[in-house]
Amino acid sequence: MIQKLMSGINFFCLSIGMLAMLLLPLHVTVDVIFREVLGTPILGTIEIASYYYMIAIFALPLAFVQEKDEHLVADVLESIMSKKFVGLTVSVGYLCTVIFVYLLFQQTALGAWTATGNGEHVELVFTNLYTWPSRWIIAIGFGAMFLQALLQIVRDVLQVVNRPKATSGA
Repeated sequence: MIQKLMSGINFFCLSIGMLAMLLLPLHVTVDVIFREVLGTPILGTIEIASYYYMIAIFALPLAFVQEKDEHLVADVLESIMSKKFVGLTVSVGYLCTVIFVYLLFQQTALGAWTATGNGEHVELVFTNLYTWPSRWIIAIGFGAMFLQALLQIVRDVLQVVNRPKATSGA
């Protein structure tokens, strides 16, 4: 049940990242057309691309990729290890991932909190573009990845705990 909810969150985040991936070249193309045909670019295209589209493309799909076990893995030694040892190394890998991604989440959330409080923005010609929301996009991406990796560890632990014990024949 919890994994199903997390899968929905992961897919939603992935979808937003995919939407950003579609909007980025469209926005840039329209900007180029405006600049070449009308002689005026769209204000803030580079900033919006840098602070919003690229951040969403990078950060939001992280949990989906974690759920599908599609992050880069070095499995060179896996073929010579026992199945039990491979399971142990995968679990240790998840544990390291949880710790590392939690620290990333914590720091990006603190940075987002500070940026929000300061009203972080970049100055455009006639206006300001608030950039603090993009800080939360990164924190959301790392937070979702943290929760997904944590669920994977819980799943692995429950599989070990609930594994039927081998009975010895008399």
